[in-house]
Amino acid sequence: DGGASDGGASEDADGDGWTEAGGDCDDGDPAVNPGASDATCDGVDDDCDGVADDDFAGDTYEPNDEEGWNLGDFGDSGEDVVYGYLFGEDDEDRFRFHVDDPTWGWFSVELWLYDVPADVDLALDLVLVEDADGEWGGTVATADDAGPGGEEVLDFGGFAGVDDAGWYEAVVRSEGGASCSEAYMLKVLVGGI
Repeated sequence: DGGASDGGASEDADGDGWTEAGGDCDDGDPAVNPGASDATCDGVDDDCDGVADDDFAGDTYEPNDEEGWNLGDFGDSGEDVVYGYLFGEDDEDRFRFHVDDPTWGWFSVELWLYDVPADVDLALDLVLVEDADGEWGGTVATADDAGPGGEEVLDFGGFAGVDDAGWYEAVVRSEGGASCSEAYMLKVLVGGI
């Protein structure tokens, strides 16, 4: 019965098989209930999980909120461009990639965040998830200078005398205003490109 309580259909005001007690967050709209799809970008929490549009079908990188989407091994140089969406103030997207640090080479990871809508404030973090010894390195660089709209640029040149090789994550996080209505563009550059 989709979560309707023993009290009968009278408690299910919109007739969708779900009551407020059973998790229906809008018992006046039959399209909104815990069994509904939230794949459409409509600004409504259709599946009553507390986040509007978080299953938006247009975001091919979801789920990447907690574990990074694997962009692959860049070696000591490479680049990739992704288009992503954030869904509210607490969302973040993670993109994981591996980087080599040649003994006598130049080490550089740059993150460029473009196409940020004028009313959206995004920030960037670069996290060393696993260094050359298999250890967690933590956040190594952050960029949050532009405010709403504009671009964010993060440039990490590594640490002198240290093997900076490992698995990194580019983290795009919302500081306000994010929605699935417009994509951002993230360019990841590794090495002297």
